[in-house]
Amino acid sequence: MIGMTNLKQNGGEQAVKLNGLFAFKVGMSTVYTDDGVAIPVTVLKYEPWYVSQLKTAENDGYAAVQLSCGARKLKNSNRFCNFQL
Repeated sequence: MIGMTNLKQNGGEQAVKLNGLFAFKVGMSTVYTDDGVAIPVTVLKYEPWYVSQLKTAENDGYAAVQLSCGARKLKNSNRFCNFQL
């Protein structure tokens, strides 16, 4: 499934492998061929993702990876989230 992450142990280090490409849908557009045929296309915006938090079985009771993409506006985040990254 695209979007799932795998958390693996590699010689004492944790490695994260993303199983797909993450992008945001911007909108729809039309591309015309040389023959004049209209082809509808989806416009996507790709931004790099960062690992913002690792949950481990020893500390949290489960293994998980929290990803973030870009910075949040200060007015849209609570006090706790402002210091997480």
